[in-house]
Amino acid sequence: MLHTDEVMSVFPCRISLETNISYRLYCEPANRPSKAESRFVGFYAYKRFGHLACIRTIVTGAVHAGGFVVHRAEKGTLSREEAGRIDGAIRRLRRYFDPDFSRVEQRFYLLEEIHATDFEKSSKYGLWRGGTSSSLVGWTLSKKGITRPKRLQRCYAARNGNRTLSGGSHPE
Repeated sequence: MLHTDEVMSVFPCRISLETNISYRLYCEPANRPSKAESRFVGFYAYKRFGHLACIRTIVTGAVHAGGFVVHRAEKGTLSREEAGRIDGAIRRLRRYFDPDFSRVEQRFYLLEEIHATDFEKSSKYGLWRGGTSSSLVGWTLSKKGITRPKRLQRCYAARNGNRTLSGGSHPE
C-alpha cells in the first residue's frame, strides 16, 4: 500500500493553468473522487507536468448568497487567506467555465508554494488512459537529487525535485 507522501495526483488544466498558479489552487466538481490521499499535485498541460506542489487544504463548497460557503473540510482547515484565494479564483474562472459553475458544489485543493518544472510525459497515450495518480516511489527526490526507495516527506523536496527534473542542481 502506498503512503500519502508517495502519491502525486495529476490535474489536467491547460485552460485554467494561469489561474491555478496565480491562486495556488485547483478546483473540480465535488462529485469526482477526492485526491485527499495524495500529498503532491502536478499540473499537466501540453504533455508536460509543468508545476509541482504540496496539498495543504482540501474543502468542498459552493457560492451561496454571494459568497463561498464551505460544505466539508477533507484535509486541513481553511484559513482566511485561502478563502480569499478561492473567492479570487472563482471570479477569474467564471471567464473559462459556465458563470454558474461555482453554485454547484466544487472541491478546492489549496496548495503550498508551486514549483515550476519540466517533466515531459513520454507515453503515447493520453493522460486519462493511465489514470490520474502516479507513484513517486520510483523517482523519489531528496536534497541530493533522485534517490530510491525513500519517500518525499517535506515540501522542500518538491522544490528540489523540480530542480532535478528541470536539470538544475540543489543547494547543499
